[in-house]
Amino acid sequence: MSRSKRQRDWLIVAALLLLANLIISITLLWRFAGPAIVETAPGNPRFGLAFISSPDHLADEARYNGALAAGATWDRWPLYWHWVDEGGYTGPHAGGRHDYDTLIAQDLAHGLTPIAILLGTPARYAQAAPPPDPGGDPTKPNSLPVTASTATLPPAGLTEPIFSDGTDEPGPGKQINPANPWAAFVFATVERYRPGGLLAWQQGWPRGVGLRYWEVWNEPDYQLFWGGTVEEYDRLLEVAYKSIKAADPQATVILGGLAFYDQRDWFPALLRQTNGDPSQAHFDVFSFHHYLSVYNSEQLIQQARASLTAFNLQNIPIWITESGVSVWDDFPATAHNVASDTPFRATLVEQSAYLVQNTALSFYNGVERYYHFQLHDDCGDGPSSAYGLRQNFSPHACNPAQGQPRPAYAAYQLAAEQFAGLIPLWRDKQYEQDRVAFYRPADQARVIALWATQA
Repeated sequence: MSRSKRQRDWLIVAALLLLANLIISITLLWRFAGPAIVETAPGNPRFGLAFISSPDHLADEARYNGALAAGATWDRWPLYWHWVDEGGYTGPHAGGRHDYDTLIAQDLAHGLTPIAILLGTPARYAQAAPPPDPGGDPTKPNSLPVTASTATLPPAGLTEPIFSDGTDEPGPGKQINPANPWAAFVFATVERYRPGGLLAWQQGWPRGVGLRYWEVWNEPDYQLFWGGTVEEYDRLLEVAYKSIKAADPQATVILGGLAFYDQRDWFPALLRQTNGDPSQAHFDVFSFHHYLSVYNSEQLIQQARASLTAFNLQNIPIWITESGVSVWDDFPATAHNVASDTPFRATLVEQSAYLVQNTALSFYNGVERYYHFQLHDDCGDGPSSAYGLRQNFSPHACNPAQGQPRPAYAAYQLAAEQFAGLIPLWRDKQYEQDRVAFYRPADQARVIALWATQA
């Protein structure tokens, strides 16, 4: 994407009606006021972040406080089967250690709702040799440490019956079939972390406290993460869905967030597996990822809704579980001399404008929840990566800094504060500007997001 194209798509100002100079003001505050975090009202249940904490780098209080002050209420992170197979739920894995018990307990203690992404086939269960490396999508962060390896391959035993009575149909007292390793892992994991499960019992949690949101794989339509076919993912999803519901009937199963990168027909092909029967669509929530262009993202929302409706799934909620843009004019990008015309990058101001624009358009088009990628830069997709609402804290393995908030942090705060309990009203998109209006019943207010579409 050229510099001029970025300017046309989301140039500078994104604001609420009463704060037309929001982004400029945020930038000035960030430049001169230092890293202080503004206290805000309780978080917005529609807003989440990727990697507030993670299994191999548990968040400290400063990191949690930054997420909560931003208005986030959800934390999305991966739960790797191959790590659990290697070291248990709390133990070592190749290159480090992980602790899922503490991660989940800390998220819940801070009032966050965790989403666990179930993925990563252990080498001993992988069906076939690794596929050739297809390369990466330069527009998206390589956010999860799963490469084109055995971890991306369909697990052996996937076609075996889910339950020990030789069927795939759940029922009272039925046991999971140990010949289906994926089913056994998923059931054991949900049983451990569900409300009333093993960890809840060990920790003495109140009734109803536990992990109830499970995403089945990450970007299965992108070969970097899933080396199987659409049909094999459909079976993976079915096995996971029925295993999750067997352990916790009230759990929510989320379709692995789609990338819509190089296989645009992948999702319709998945839906065709249902033959139009909603009971054969083994997910409660549709999710996808999108970076850079707010209007491309809006188009994908509309296309996804049309596809779902065509297969009698019009009531399935849509979540955006990853979205963001990396900046070029701030550390660590500046330390690596990232040029201003580098493709797939934005300025600090553009990043903050993107966030307000994208949340406004997402909620106007019926998206139920929105997750920004990500709270901090962490290690991202390379040493110059700068997707975070904030720089890293020091010490950090990658690009240690002082946790400085970017203007996008304040934009996220404002969006989380203002875009609460909204009812879409109208949209007025013209050549030079775009306006999106909502009604907020809580205080009988009209909320308008507006921005320039031309320089």
